[in-house]
Amino acid sequence: MRNKFTAITVALLLMFVFGLSPCFSETPQEPADDLDWFPAGEYWVGTDIPPGEYFLEATEMSERVYLFQQPGDLQYIIEELDAEGNLTHVLSSDFRMFGFISVEDGQRLTVKNARIIASDKAPKITTVDGYYGEGLYRIGKDIPKGEYYCEKVGVYSVSDISVRDNLQYEHGDKSYYGTRVPTFAFLTVDKGVYLFARGVRMIPSGQAPKIISNNGIYKEGGYRIGKDIPEGEYRLMPYKDFGSYSIYSSTSLTNIFSQMSNLIRINNFESSVTVEALDGQYLVVSFATLERVGDLSWAAAHYATLQGIVRAMYLGLGIALLVGILIAVLFHLYKKLEVFIK
Repeated sequence: MRNKFTAITVALLLMFVFGLSPCFSETPQEPADDLDWFPAGEYWVGTDIPPGEYFLEATEMSERVYLFQQPGDLQYIIEELDAEGNLTHVLSSDFRMFGFISVEDGQRLTVKNARIIASDKAPKITTVDGYYGEGLYRIGKDIPKGEYYCEKVGVYSVSDISVRDNLQYEHGDKSYYGTRVPTFAFLTVDKGVYLFARGVRMIPSGQAPKIISNNGIYKEGGYRIGKDIPEGEYRLMPYKDFGSYSIYSSTSLTNIFSQMSNLIRINNFESSVTVEALDGQYLVVSFATLERVGDLSWAAAHYATLQGIVRAMYLGLGIALLVGILIAVLFHLYKKLEVFIK
């Protein structure tokens, strides 16, 4: 027994000296065995596969340039039986490269041009040149929360990013919100949501390439005022006969409510327009170029101060109204009490 203990001790010391430490790997996630994967096909949940969350990985992908999603583009379809025993559509989508789906007992899952595996056995998400590619990411698990630089890639006519707070979403549902990526954009996401990138690649904003102009002319994209371009007055010129812009108070895209509450102004235009952008704001320009043509006007430069004054006035009016109502109620009670005493 003593000799066996000595041999084990020597073996461990040799592993430590030569950097061999299989028992203490910094990447404990083992690669998934091929037997753990379910290939393309139809599966009844609860019979063929257990209910739960699955990782979907593309095995084939159409390189066709598309504008609207076609049935052949769908990588998965979830259906369930209604009260009359007929299959009804629940959810379907195309992740392009990979993503996550959630299925419940009794549903039917159809997988096309892809394979699935239980999400706890999903392979580790990797980057290419530091960029995360197309797919559906779990923020806080697959990639960290924070601000990302998103860059359009490929020749797809659809390049967008969307956030979902669950995997049983539908377009138009409050749990789903997406926005188009012009040439590039920034977004900030928080832990616990799902981020879907299609036709774009992403990298933490601290590693984003420097944004430069062409003789003072900037291309379409999302600009952080004060970081990417200075505050001031900008002239926007549409590429042809249509352009659009949106101004937000931040790059947050946690959900539809945070994005819409951050919206300051949105507008479409057919000829050149001028907009004023302040430090800290986020300006998104689509189908147009922009050029700085001057400093901020006095009103725009003092926007935050004026906004604070207006808010203080509204607060003061609200307090005055509440005090007036309270005085009226107390006076009414006093009169009632006076009559009762007499």
